[in-house]
Amino acid sequence: MISISSDYRRFDYLSWPNASNAARHKGSTLVWPFGALEQHGPHLPLNTDALFAKAILSEVLKALPDDLPIWMLPPPRGGIFARTQDLPWHLVIV
Repeated sequence: MISISSDYRRFDYLSWPNASNAARHKGSTLVWPFGALEQHGPHLPLNTDALFAKAILSEVLKALPDDLPIWMLPPPRGGIFARTQDLPWHLVIV
């Protein structure tokens, strides 16, 4: 039996048998935090939006009762933002 609160409810941290078991719970839900990969000035990383999304979701999941089968997927490593499309490091996922 797997604890729903294990590893901060990170679905990607589970082995495939545990993930399969977790997905079978009634009401099992996966939440996918994401943010644009974009510039925020010279002092912040490109993934600032995703970092905030992941941090906020982690805190929300910690506050939920342990018996709720809600899991976090890892943030994607890219995004689309038109304002940065001409920069050489811009990543577009279609």
